[in-house]
Amino acid sequence: MYFGDLGKSAKDILTGGFQYDHKGSYAMKTDSGVTLTVNGKKKGDAVAGDLKASTKINGATVDAGLSGGKLETTVTMDEVTPGLKAALSASLPEVDSGKLALTYSAIKDMGLKCDVGLKSGAKFNANACMVTGPLALGGALCLDTGKGQLSKFELGAQYDVTPASTFTGMLLDSGSDLKFSYFYKVKADLSVGAECKYSISKGAAAYTAGCAKKLDGGAAAKGVLTDAGIVSLQYSQDLRPKTTGVFSCQFDLKSMDKGAKAGMELKVKA
Repeated sequence: MYFGDLGKSAKDILTGGFQYDHKGSYAMKTDSGVTLTVNGKKKGDAVAGDLKASTKINGATVDAGLSGGKLETTVTMDEVTPGLKAALSASLPEVDSGKLALTYSAIKDMGLKCDVGLKSGAKFNANACMVTGPLALGGALCLDTGKGQLSKFELGAQYDVTPASTFTGMLLDSGSDLKFSYFYKVKADLSVGAECKYSISKGAAAYTAGCAKKLDGGAAAKGVLTDAGIVSLQYSQDLRPKTTGVFSCQFDLKSMDKGAKAGMELKVKA
């Protein structure tokens, strides 16, 4: 378990997958083992797309993507040493965009991650998470190497109240925000989640609650409501094997006359 996994079950319900543009993707695997993915997006009147490729070479995974005139590349070694994974990424032709990320999992019940930019004065990020029984504790920090000072830190704890319910507390943005979330799996096909985020500096709290349900025929639906009256809905359906359609919409209960935002996504795998 890693620091980013704290509160993930509730987060997946409340924010995961909602998008209000029109998107499409097509993925296929060639005979040589290269996976090619074409993505397209329409936002307003603007249309954009990208092409990605992924393959394994001598024990390393090479990912490359062409978007907006830039070549995004990542080379990942899953076993530099037992339990250590390393990923080197860059955005070409930006020569100062290099980044090294490490993930270490050889210590029992602990997950460690760090990354650093490969240029002078880059920021160094690190996080750790430890699990002991039903309790998970973690922390993250960001060090500005150029200034030689800590620029950000976060702390978190997750407790499995029962095998079906989880409570999470987070101290975010160097102590300026608190976030509490709760996840409960009501039954195999129905889950609910809730979140409270409190701004210490502003003395204000925001609340969000939602539920997700698996339906027959490879379909799923979820809905989220905030204390500000914002409703988000999502419906996904397996249209046929390896083809999934997702529809999302969002509207404000206090401004119904403004209409709703809506987006559709089609995912196809050959």
